[in-house]
Parts: sequence; C-alpha cells; structure tokens
Amino acid sequence: MKITDLYYKLGGKKNSFLQRKWSAYICKKNRKKQCVLLQKEGLSALMAMQKACDEAHVCFGLEFGTMLGAYREHGFIKFDNDIDLTMISTDCTRDFENILLKYGFYKKRAFYLETIDEKGRLTRKLTEIALSYNGLQVDIFFAFPITDSLRSIFVYCQPSIGNKMTVKEFLLPYDTNEQHKVNIKGVYFNVFSEPQHTLSSIYGDDFMTPKKNANATNNKRSIVKIHNIRQSFGIGYILE
Repeated sequence: MKITDLYYKLGGKKNSFLQRKWSAYICKKNRKKQCVLLQKEGLSALMAMQKACDEAHVCFGLEFGTMLGAYREHGFIKFDNDIDLTMISTDCTRDFENILLKYGFYKKRAFYLETIDEKGRLTRKLTEIALSYNGLQVDIFFAFPITDSLRSIFVYCQPSIGNKMTVKEFLLPYDTNEQHKVNIKGVYFNVFSEPQHTLSSIYGDDFMTPKKNANATNNKRSIVKIHNIRQSFGIGYILE
C-alpha cells in the first residue's frame, strides 16, 4: 500500500493531527530533495543566471544564505535548499523574464506588495520572484535603493503578528562605488556591498559560526523592520 493511500485510509482531514503530521513529512522530504539539488545544480544555475543578465545588460548579486555560503565556505551551505539572489527593482522587465526562459528558468510565482500613503494613493510593486531551474528553486529579491549606501529588501514571512502574514524589510548596505565579489567553487559572483558588513547586518556578528537552522528572517539580531502587511502596507499579493 502506498503511503498516500494509507494516509487517506486512516482518515486524514484538513487541520487534523494526521494532516499536520503529513504536511510536516512532505515539507521535510521536499526540503531534503532541494538540498541535494542545490549541491548538484547550484553552480550551473548561477552561471546560467550570469549569462541571462549579461544578455539583458543587468546585474544580480548573491544574497542571504547563498552569499553566506560563498563567503564562509566558498560553496553552498550543506543544509541550504535554494538560491537567494538580489537585483535592483527597475531591472526586472518583461524582456528580462523572456531571456530567463531562454536560459532554463521558469517562473513559479511572484510576490507583490501594495503600499498606501497618507493620502490614500496606492502603489503596487514587485518584491520577489521564485524561479525553477532544473527543479531547483531560485529566489530573486528586488532591492529598492534608499540612499547611495542603503537599500531595502522585502521578504514574506510566516505569521509573527497575531495570525497574519508579515513582511520583513531588510535594510542592507549598498555600494555603488566599488565592485565586491565572492566565490563559489572557484567561480566569482557579485554582491551589492562589502559581504562582511552585509552578513553581519543579516545574521549578526557571529555569522562565521555555522548553525544548522540559521534563518535570516528568524534571526532576532537581524536589522529589519517588521510590517503587518494588512495594516502598514495594505494587501500583500501572492500570484501563482
């Protein structure tokens, strides 16, 4: 008997104890699969992304766990399960998305954020796209420059205010005057600022010490603003 058949035979229902256990099992199984894929396909995905960006005349940088692995281990973190990249928000155009298809990237979903100012005027902006490359998830977070030395990135998180979805706004360094690079398996890729400064801002000063369950959005020492998207930013959309 297949495990799915056993699940339904035992009466798996939405929000039941069995359903929660089943979801945890599936999540763990998928995460393990993604960890293997990252080690196998990660460098190929980054090199394909570099070719796509070169053709589109735009730039990307490594971010979050991908930057951490490159700086600390010159590779991918063993327990990481995806690639995190960043781009300047204005560089994501329809032409660029078409070029991504050419190099093997398929868009799974996009994250949009609506902001409403004090006069009730609404602005809708793209904050992240999730791509698939040979089954590996590649997330591109879009950076919004605040000054010549500061940028913000919006990351959707599990509920931390009541039971509502929240957004964490990372305020990260931004260096337009100097090019910074880190290497993964001997291949060098850009980052948008001095990596030690950025990683300290995200993970704290002890980021060089490996932690199995390290997570940027859960790190209490991360320099972030937490927004309840229903109250502070209107509605956050997730479009499949």
